Amino acid sequence: MILPFFLFTRAIPQAAFYLELTGFISVAMFLLFACFSLKRFVVCNKLTIYLIAIASYLSIDIFINTPPYPSIQWLYIGSLLLSGLVAVIINSLCHEQGYKKVLVVICYGLMIGAILQDGVIILQTLHQEGTMGWINHIAPGEAYSGNIGQRNLLAHYLSWGILASAYLVHQKKLIPIIGWSVVVIQAAILGAVNSKTLIIYMLAILTLLVITRICQKQLPKSIVKILAFTIVLVFGFQAITLPIISILQDNLAVNISSIERFTNNPEYNSRITEWHKAWLIFLENPWFGSGWGSYGYEGFVMSSEPQFAANPYGNSLFSHSHNLILNLLAETGIVGMFIILSGFGYVLKPLFNTKWQVETVFVLSMLIVTGVHSLVEFPLWYLHFFLVFVVLLAVLMSTLTVSPSRTYLSKSSILKTSLIAISIAYGLLAIQLYYYYWQMEQYTYTSDKNEEERVATAQSILAIGQKQPLLSAYSDYLASSYLVGLSPDKIPTSFQQPLNNFAHYLPQKNLGIYYLATHCNADGKWDNRQWQYYNQLKHYYSNVISSTSIVLSMTDRCDEVFERVYAECKNTQLKSTQKSICSYPYTDGSKK
Repeated sequence: MILPFFLFTRAIPQAAFYLELTGFISVAMFLLFACFSLKRFVVCNKLTIYLIAIASYLSIDIFINTPPYPSIQWLYIGSLLLSGLVAVIINSLCHEQGYKKVLVVICYGLMIGAILQDGVIILQTLHQEGTMGWINHIAPGEAYSGNIGQRNLLAHYLSWGILASAYLVHQKKLIPIIGWSVVVIQAAILGAVNSKTLIIYMLAILTLLVITRICQKQLPKSIVKILAFTIVLVFGFQAITLPIISILQDNLAVNISSIERFTNNPEYNSRITEWHKAWLIFLENPWFGSGWGSYGYEGFVMSSEPQFAANPYGNSLFSHSHNLILNLLAETGIVGMFIILSGFGYVLKPLFNTKWQVETVFVLSMLIVTGVHSLVEFPLWYLHFFLVFVVLLAVLMSTLTVSPSRTYLSKSSILKTSLIAISIAYGLLAIQLYYYYWQMEQYTYTSDKNEEERVATAQSILAIGQKQPLLSAYSDYLASSYLVGLSPDKIPTSFQQPLNNFAHYLPQKNLGIYYLATHCNADGKWDNRQWQYYNQLKHYYSNVISSTSIVLSMTDRCDEVFERVYAECKNTQLKSTQKSICSYPYTDGSKK
């Protein structure tokens, strides 16, 4: 609830990898301690069955779509199975301790985590640098992003936090003056986070309150009043927090508020484009989709289609369509989408035929935040966010279940021993992954290495991925990136497959160019697939022609390709009246 969101440690190519592993380890420890304290387990709950069903489908999908990195998919499968265990433990705790006690503990965790993030934002407004790397430092004018590092994810987490605080106020778990002070401060800090999605969250929760008053009249009006007042505070501070900060700091380049961004500066074009591409990818592979995690490459390929020709992409790559529904359609097709959505409907069915409790409304408001955010981004693809979502969903199901059937309860010592063993195994695996990834990064920290040492370092990084296949995508990326700038002739043939795999997983500009430069045939030519990839790179990234020409000029293995690309580069530079930079070492354009 706290540490995975507060830890400011970034990794590439998956920035949140350390945070996800921290969440992995934290959950494994929680499962371990919970197993010792529980007497009975609610084994066959709907949520666990649902998560196992998704994991089973993704296992089959590996053989249907043959992704370049099955290891990435196995990480997701393992996360789903771990989440299934979390659902078992949370449901068991709710049955044994009562869902109110469980939710109070969860809300305390979310409130404390949000307060810590608020402290980070205050330091960011002061632009303090002497925090020894523990705080995400931002420059004046940059969006406040807390230690989470992205403003929409920060708004998501802080929304959980303020809703959790509101619940604690309602349940009188905080002294009223302290509780409302916390809510007001959290709303004030949220005013500095200029996230458009925050406005949608609050509007969606207001809709929930209207439905609650109409359909669940047995609930006390105090729920609606407290949540409505909390939302009013959030909206109010959206209008005044940033102006107050600008008054206190004359040199502050103030960002526009969430309301201004939502009403006057929509910036929806990039997302609409990605949604359109996701739909077209689905139409090309309607039944089973293009494969889990394939959108980064498939969207890149689709970008060169005529209908997207006018879209400038710059140097950013969308690894996700930024819409849960469309991304699932594109990657899993009708079959996968049916399993995931129909299963989710099955889990939520009691919501429509059971009387709600006070806790139902508060938990549902938190889940709405995640649901709305998932329609414009992909928070559930981050393990630490997904695990909290599963915890909240498990509590929600418990509020709608008077008492689980006795056939679902088990006090078997074998079951407890198995759960403890699985928790330990998950924790040890996460620690190993953490260590290996840290080790890969350590290799790259020594500067001023000559070419031979750089190749040796890259091979050492690559060897870690071979030792632990779950990290193969990351080792391929880090190792290959370390070779950028070298002549393709200096790159061992052992890197051809890693470059090929990553080029067809997340097409990065530099790695894509080196993939092309190391895949010339014996006659110095590319086949149609390489030329097509080159044309796609040109459309998606800037300066691809000159960069490719420079890299090709550093090898004698691609002479025929180089002549063609070099001519294209010279012609392009001539048209743009820029200085000709088409070959190494950036002099007269003749191959050395």
